[in-house]
Amino acid sequence: MGEEPDEPGAESPPLSLDYFAAQEPNRRRARAVGLWSVCLGLGWVPYVCGIVNALVAAQTYSPVAAGSHRIGAALFLGLGLIISFTGLLGFVRLRHWTGIIAGVLLVGMQASVALCLGVSSF
Repeated sequence: MGEEPDEPGAESPPLSLDYFAAQEPNRRRARAVGLWSVCLGLGWVPYVCGIVNALVAAQTYSPVAAGSHRIGAALFLGLGLIISFTGLLGFVRLRHWTGIIAGVLLVGMQASVALCLGVSSF
């Protein structure tokens, strides 16, 4: 009427195990794409800090406070650009076209905003 129970002496088929090579080229490429994507994302952190510093320097009436915030803005904007440019170079080395396009757009936008802030505040 139903399925018969397994007999205690019956052999069951062996389990198949899926193995993968840790250094397989596709796995290395996927990890590298993830790393350079994180670099592009992390480039925003100091860059936004630089924008905030530039806004503080533009809104303050104290020359001492404005001077220190201008220097901080230049340093943070530059650091953000360097980190983002490093991510772009990583994508260029991998020849990953989606990452290259995203990196070029990101670095171009960051450089143009930094240039506009630099021209307007220094």
